[in-house]
Amino acid sequence: MIQVLRLENSFISRSNNLDLTEESQKYHSSSGGRGILVSLYEFVSLYWPNIRTVIICADEDKLFMTDCLNIISGSFPTIKSLVIKDAGNITGLHLWISKKHPKLSKLELINTHDSRLSFVQLFDTSDESSEVKKSRGTMGLEHLVAEKVSLTDAVFEKLALNGRIRSLVINESNFESNFKNPSEVKDETPLTPSLYVPRSVPNRLISLKFCQIVPVDLEYRFPMNSLMLPKIEEFVLECDIFPHDGHFFDYFFKEKHLNLKKIILPTINDSLALDISENCPNLTLLTVVANGGHCYENLDFSNSGLNSLFSNLPFLTNIEISTKCFTSRKPFSVNDGLFNYYNNSEWKLSSLTKISILDAYFSPQSISTLISLSPSLRILKVSLKNNKIQLPSPPSDEFTTSATNPLSLLALCCSTNSSFERLANISPYSSSFEKLVVYYRNIKSKYAQRLENIPNLHLRRISFC
Repeated sequence: MIQVLRLENSFISRSNNLDLTEESQKYHSSSGGRGILVSLYEFVSLYWPNIRTVIICADEDKLFMTDCLNIISGSFPTIKSLVIKDAGNITGLHLWISKKHPKLSKLELINTHDSRLSFVQLFDTSDESSEVKKSRGTMGLEHLVAEKVSLTDAVFEKLALNGRIRSLVINESNFESNFKNPSEVKDETPLTPSLYVPRSVPNRLISLKFCQIVPVDLEYRFPMNSLMLPKIEEFVLECDIFPHDGHFFDYFFKEKHLNLKKIILPTINDSLALDISENCPNLTLLTVVANGGHCYENLDFSNSGLNSLFSNLPFLTNIEISTKCFTSRKPFSVNDGLFNYYNNSEWKLSSLTKISILDAYFSPQSISTLISLSPSLRILKVSLKNNKIQLPSPPSDEFTTSATNPLSLLALCCSTNSSFERLANISPYSSSFEKLVVYYRNIKSKYAQRLENIPNLHLRRISFC
């Protein structure tokens, strides 16, 4: 029973190859020229009632793309999922699809894009007459993947008014500035008040992802909040270069997100951590990936921020903060002060299974305390304390671990001789871990020889900036 139709246009010595695949069943045409379309016409002349997904790989061939769409719209008007790859820029594509496939629920555009004016047409369900909706081609999309979109406030306004889209992924796009000049940032409201008025059709968006986003203007504020996205469960923003501070999220995290469970961000600081901990009470996963292209002066994250996260998120199972740059030059300071100056009896760590913060410098005693406070912990990744830049050591550096809480992985970063010396306090307990990984930049032979005697220890060299 064929459910997926795949049309692929590959140029090899000016020949066209047709690959219509469902598991092991394939159809090929290499007659060149228009042979692929002849085969397609022969295929669709038969009765295929179960086809629900069509995948078109256009290879930048506009004529091939146009013919395929025309044939599919006539033969498979009720398909549920459409994927278009490598079609380039096709003006009017979004509006055409919405008119021809009103029952489409999932649309994925890869290296395929259209003008921003018709992009909002894909999810515009504002209050209009049925005649107007029919003429404009509004359809029932629930899942949308798109690229190269100019993300204006108008786009977000239409998204907030939408009552159909459940998941939206935007790739390789840019946020257009939503303020006239920096002096007006404090006085200007990003969106119109009408968005806050209850609507007959509530927003259904559950997952919102921005991937490979173009660097964002320093004065930009993400113009959405929980009133516009009351059902949001997953928010992802991935940006290789994010020269921004936490004010980017001034609107988004200032209101309660009761359903938000998964957050992936390119930055973190104490203020942002506090907002997340207070307004996302049901959060289960927090990942921060601030890579080497980041402006590290905005990574003002300290014990205060981590204490906020530990104290207010009882359902958190996974926290990972990675800067890919182990250096004391950035204002990232998580260390033993977290245990010395904050009341860890108020921490809510019972659900945590993974803690990965390699920029956190802890002594063996602090690591032991963290493990004992996290009964479900299976993976812990931190750095062993560097005496030269961290707080003084606590009175005792003894390391203990409970047999009732065995870790599957303990990963430690050692950047100085003193941290390798401290590793000696932990190595006798290596049998308590299924795997002990030590990250290092340089290591003296005496330490390397000593570590070779630990059977489940693995050395991993990493670069330090």
